[in-house]
Amino acid sequence: MLRLGGDLATIGKGKVPHALLRGKTICREQEAEAQNFENTHADTAICANCAKLVRHRTWTEEEIPAEAGETPAAETPTEDAGKAEEPTPEGDGKAEETPADKPDALTEVGAILDRMEDDATYDPANMEEDGKRVEALLLELPNGKRTANRMRLREARDAIVERVKAAAEATAAEAKALAVLETTDYHAVPGAEELAEEGAAKVAAIRDAIGSAAEAANEAAHVQLHARRRFRNKDGLPDIDGKSQAWRDWSNDMNVKADIAVTADLPEDEKKRRTLIQGSVRAQMSQVRVDYVRALDHSPEEAALFLKAANPVKVKKGEKVSDAVFRHFGIAPRSIAEKKRDDRAAKAITTGTAQAREVVGQAAKAAKDKKKPVEFKAASVMQMALDAFEKLPMEAVEAADPVGRKHIHADAKKMVALLEKIIKATEDKA
Repeated sequence: MLRLGGDLATIGKGKVPHALLRGKTICREQEAEAQNFENTHADTAICANCAKLVRHRTWTEEEIPAEAGETPAAETPTEDAGKAEEPTPEGDGKAEETPADKPDALTEVGAILDRMEDDATYDPANMEEDGKRVEALLLELPNGKRTANRMRLREARDAIVERVKAAAEATAAEAKALAVLETTDYHAVPGAEELAEEGAAKVAAIRDAIGSAAEAANEAAHVQLHARRRFRNKDGLPDIDGKSQAWRDWSNDMNVKADIAVTADLPEDEKKRRTLIQGSVRAQMSQVRVDYVRALDHSPEEAALFLKAANPVKVKKGEKVSDAVFRHFGIAPRSIAEKKRDDRAAKAITTGTAQAREVVGQAAKAAKDKKKPVEFKAASVMQMALDAFEKLPMEAVEAADPVGRKHIHADAKKMVALLEKIIKATEDKA
């Protein structure tokens, strides 16, 4: 039995004291600070591995730990030294080896429990496996050692379960705090009432034909988008598609303030006028909203409103934030005005290229005319080629999308190739 007192310390939340040597445990050489065990019961055992090493190690005078009791500073050879220990017959007074003489099991139990009691580093996923291992090792220990360690295992398990529960509750609380439910009362949203007043003033300018109606409609659309951005839909996302109750109430109140609300008691011509005014703002909103979503690719702070909500927009691998937002809300990535411009460009391109091909055909016929001089035919072909390209709607080409430009480029290459053949044929006949 090793005496308590002197340089002893427990590791982590472990209760078994370890003997120290130069500030480290003898069994595992872990750094530890000596603790006071003077009031502990004198028969309390220290770590079994420490005890074994203390008994069997050869110590110098300076190294002898205070806990070693009667352990000699150095083993003194005796006349029986070197002799093999002979087995003793049953009943000769010597005790059989018992589980208590197996310090490895007790040490492993202590090490596992030390880990389980470490709140900062222990992974709760290992609790079941480690618990089963400790239970198996306890069967190798005497009853006197099992009870205390079994109690320690139970307490460690309970503490881990509580930590996991607390972590889950904290995560749920964080998610609840992050989640912003659909906005139902726009009056509770800071700045929303002021935006309604501002929006009404912009729409009133359209109603009273003050300045440019298109410009006023565009400004009104910007104000409306700012309001939508402040409201939240059922997923906690900015209500850019205007589906929340707050937006419907806000929009209705703004129309009332601007005196453009459509009511049943109005004459039909007034209903149509007010409907047209509202429609002009909606048409501008289409472009304003598309521009806003595209700008998310260059504004991480604004994009965070969509990516860190309670039910965030999911961005696929390689996908831009704007494309993900367009897809999530079902918003067309091109505005109404852009679609109309594309349609006009496509129509103009089709008509222009058809006319250009027709002129090239005329040039081909001129090149084959045997009655005309070669010089005249060559000059005629070149002039017709220039006329063909002049007929291309360049404004439409510049406004076209990448796909449209690709088709135009292909058509132009075909015309150039055809003209080159005509010119070569003319030169060959010269």
